[in-house]
Amino acid sequence: MSMQKMYGEIIKKAWEDEAFKEKLIKDPRGVLKKDFNIDIPEDSELKVLLSNPKLQYLVIPSNPSEDKLSEMTEDEVLAIAAGSGIFTYNCLPTQYNGGPTCPPFCNR
Repeated sequence: MSMQKMYGEIIKKAWEDEAFKEKLIKDPRGVLKKDFNIDIPEDSELKVLLSNPKLQYLVIPSNPSEDKLSEMTEDEVLAIAAGSGIFTYNCLPTQYNGGPTCPPFCNR
């Protein structure tokens, strides 16, 4: 499953299940491992942020070296371009149905 699709599954579950969302906020590493088998390296910090129509986040991903970039898969490159993987898309209700910044999984 692509990172974008996995991200969609995580967001969908958080929107539909308040208890899951609260656990995800408190223990993102544990919840992602348990529910989605996603391993976050122990030396990496992971923060879950809740956006709303009046609070948005612009995430600037780290810049991979040219050598590393040439070795990456298309999914990895797209994940970086989208903001470091599955954790940074933002889809507002006004952006449904393929709006300019809405990932494909938001099409409803």
